[in-house]
Amino acid sequence: TAGLGLLRGRVSSLGLDDMGGPALPWVTINLTAGGVPQGSTTTDYLGVYSFGLAPGANYGIRVSWPWYESVSLDGIQVDLGTTTTQDVALRMIGNDHVRKVVTLFEPLL
Repeated sequence: TAGLGLLRGRVSSLGLDDMGGPALPWVTINLTAGGVPQGSTTTDYLGVYSFGLAPGANYGIRVSWPWYESVSLDGIQVDLGTTTTQDVALRMIGNDHVRKVVTLFEPLL
């Protein structure tokens, strides 16, 4: 779109080992500019989101999904006619507890 830049990214889950995990679909992304709410979107089935944005503002996003810790990122700059990529990995709430349970049930050799 003329006069805009694109903010795009992928939202995924951190695995039990804190490495990248699967994409998270239908995650809510709230957008701010200078701390003022500007709207929201959700990720698609591949965990991808995008916003067409005017350049020059100081954007921020808040990413939230049930059973995962929310993540807020500020200071995102978007330039005219370009794509700014901001991927986000969410950690499951109680991830340390899940890790202990998985370790507890490892097979005995």
